[in-house]
This record gives sequence, structure tokens and C-alpha cells, in this order.
Amino acid sequence: MSALAVQRIRRKGVLAPVARDLLLVPVPQRHAGKREVLIVLAVFAGLAVFFTGSLLVPRSALGDETVSVQDEPKPPEPAKPLPPRPPEPPPETPKDMTPPPADPNPQPQASPDPPPPQFGLPDGSFADNGSFAVATGNTVMKTPEAVVKPPPVAKSLPPAPAPLTRPPDELTPVVPAYPAWAEEQGVTAVVVAQVIIDASGTVTDVVIVRSGGKDFDRAARAALATAKYRPYIKDGKAVPAVFERRFDFRLD
Repeated sequence: MSALAVQRIRRKGVLAPVARDLLLVPVPQRHAGKREVLIVLAVFAGLAVFFTGSLLVPRSALGDETVSVQDEPKPPEPAKPLPPRPPEPPPETPKDMTPPPADPNPQPQASPDPPPPQFGLPDGSFADNGSFAVATGNTVMKTPEAVVKPPPVAKSLPPAPAPLTRPPDELTPVVPAYPAWAEEQGVTAVVVAQVIIDASGTVTDVVIVRSGGKDFDRAARAALATAKYRPYIKDGKAVPAVFERRFDFRLD
């Protein structure tokens, strides 16, 4: 047992002498001999010979020679001949813009026959406040006729419809159909239409004054197209009339 081991044991409080069986047996150490040295030298010599031989042997002998293969260039394709040029059209002959010569003997054109002369004055040359008969015609340079002809009677225009403040009585009820989509969605609207009736009470024209929408306007027109009203009497005579009709589309 070494002196250092003895000191360590004594430091821990062991004052008795150390027994012999506690002595550490030193491990025998073996040094490299000649055999091991020769083996290492032989390995290094073999490696040196291998690397030296690989440097001296040509690459062609090892089969690593690189061979480059190039494709032969293709011959250029022959140029295609251009199509023949179409022949140019012949130049157009300029049109002769010279006006034709005047006819030395022109034919006289027939003038429209003038209206026959009629004694009298034009219709717009006198006032309407006279009470005697005046001959109407197109000239005064003619001998007056023995009998004065009355002026032609102008066609009378139909009387204008009389405006009413309220609609006349309905002979048939006017109830427009409620649009289905509006009824399902709860949509309301107001339509005001101007209605014109003739002397018999039949609707002749409908004009939408206040629109409630395309479908609501169409329903109001369809209801008024078949409506029948009591004729409007003025001065003891049935005359056309015009009035406004309001439709309230509401869900009760």
C-alpha cells in the first residue's frame, strides 16, 4: 500500500495499522514490443504504396477516360419558294364627270292645274261678329254668282270630357287583385289613376298619376279596363267625363 493511501486512511480517523489484505496490488503494465511496431510499419508502408501507385498509373488504364460525343449538325432545311404574286388589277378608268349638254329644245313641263276661280273672300279675311252672309272663295276678280254658296262646314271635334271632383257611381265593383308576392310579404301601396269615360260610362283611357309599383299599377289598370260607370249628365245630356280613382292596397 502506498504512503499516499495510508495518509488518506489516517485522515479519515483510522489510527490502527493497515492490514496486509488491504494493500493494493499494482496493475502490471506491458510495453509495446517489436512485433507490434513491425505491424504498424507494414500497414503504413502498404498505404504509401497504394497511394503512390494510383498517382503513377494513367487514367486511361483505369477506364475513367471521358469521351465526349457530339451529334452531327442537321443540314439546313431548304427555303420554301414564295408563292407567286397575284397580278395587279388594271387601273380603273376615271368616270366622266362632265355634265351632259343642255337640251337645245327642252320640253315644257306641265304645271298643275290651278283651282277654278271662285268669287269671294278667303275664310280668314273677315271677323266672326258679322250677321250677314258673305261669299267665300279665292278671288274677287270674277263676276259674282247669282246665288251665294254657304262656306264648307268644318268637322266638329268631340267635346272635351268634363272634369269631376269625385268618381261617378260604379255599376260594377272595381276591386283590383292584390299581387301574390306582396300579400305574402306584407307590402302595401297606393295607386291613383286618372280615368276617362265616354257618354255611355265605358272607360276609354287610364293614366297612372301616382304609381305604387309595376305590379300594383298593372292590377289597377286591369280592374278599370272592365269597369262600368253611370254616365255623367250635363245640361240634360250624357257627356264624357274625367276623374281620379284611388286604390289603397292594404292588408287587414
